[in-house]
Amino acid sequence: MNYKEKLEAFNAGKKYQQEVAFMMGMIGAGANEMVLDYGCGLGRMVWAMRDKDVACFGYDVLNYREQDNEFVFRDSYHFQFDKIYFMHSFAHMPKPGALFETTFKDMLKPGGRVYVFTPNRDWLEYMHNPDYVPDPTVVQHYNLQDLANMFGRHGYVVEQLGQFGATCNARVCERVFISARKNG
Repeated sequence: MNYKEKLEAFNAGKKYQQEVAFMMGMIGAGANEMVLDYGCGLGRMVWAMRDKDVACFGYDVLNYREQDNEFVFRDSYHFQFDKIYFMHSFAHMPKPGALFETTFKDMLKPGGRVYVFTPNRDWLEYMHNPDYVPDPTVVQHYNLQDLANMFGRHGYVVEQLGQFGATCNARVCERVFISARKNG
């Protein structure tokens, strides 16, 4: 199974659909807001947002999108966004700290928000699943404290921080999420 087939299978699952619904609710974008899906993969969440009349755009270094549209999916943008989200893509960023100095600085409006939804490192360690094969494109997984520290260190105000998904025990869930606001 190649990587695009893996993405297609994952995106077709009930779990992913629940995660998309949760993330869209958390983002809560309005019709007058510009939103960027950073690491959009197949672009399914971009189209789901657009179906709700949200001006959502997608960026991904790999072109796996099912529907290519030069207006919606671009290699670069010359305007700023109200919100930028990472749906399962933050763990693939080779230098996530650099995003604060480049991408967020240039592409996020003052007072804009960043949303991250990613596998929980604590959950992966707790599960010790011998069948788990890490995605070869993953650079690093994060837990709640990692995300809170990273955003706080770069001057962002954490508005939401939590866990979502399958629960291993009373305190560790499969996914972690953060919503943080850019100061200024």
